[in-house]
Amino acid sequence: MVNTLGKRVSSRLEEWAKAQISPTIFHVKDLKIKVRNINEFYILFATHQLQELEILERFAKELGGMGLDGGGFIGTHALVMGKHCGVRCFEPNPYMAELIRENVELNGLPLPVEVYELALHHEEGEASFDLQPYSSSMSKLGEGKFRVKTVPIDKLEWEDLTIMKLDLEGNEYNALLGAKNTISRHKPVIMFEALTSEELERIGRLLGRCGYDVCYKLNEFSYITFLEERLEELLEGSG
Repeated sequence: MVNTLGKRVSSRLEEWAKAQISPTIFHVKDLKIKVRNINEFYILFATHQLQELEILERFAKELGGMGLDGGGFIGTHALVMGKHCGVRCFEPNPYMAELIRENVELNGLPLPVEVYELALHHEEGEASFDLQPYSSSMSKLGEGKFRVKTVPIDKLEWEDLTIMKLDLEGNEYNALLGAKNTISRHKPVIMFEALTSEELERIGRLLGRCGYDVCYKLNEFSYITFLEERLEELLEGSG
């Protein structure tokens, strides 16, 4: 009875949230961003989101090359990087991937932003996925009945990967585990989410083996790390 009631309430809340705002285009950092519901609107204008966009754009502008966006949400991080470098965006939620493609088309960026409906993982294959149609922030790998294809970053070809952003609702460690060779080879700036101190410590140990000694905290759950040579490139470009 409790579970049934909980599902009813959850369903009604989702319907309410979707009804609170019709599809609308907002302007953020010289980009046109379409949102479809109040959840997307709230996250789009959250302080931490705008801070992350500012940092990513600065690195993309100075470093060029190619960016990777793992967990694309509505496409803001991919688009802000795409103003200055090519981007591969990975979003296994088909509803969110569709919105990202719409936002890419809206902006007509000079460099390609490619969207893949794949989940980044340490193994190639398939995994369960808790699909929340209108929220990638509530969709989690390893749960639910929806099946998605998984791919390790090391299985993909990268010419000059300079920036990597991962917001995978707890699957960041597995994605990084499948990217060790790529990280060691390209030494990208890495922005990632860690939901617990234990997860941060685990990710820190993994990245430490790739030469990344320090992680800088951006907000409650987001961190960034880079090698000193990348910082020097950024400072030289600013000068």
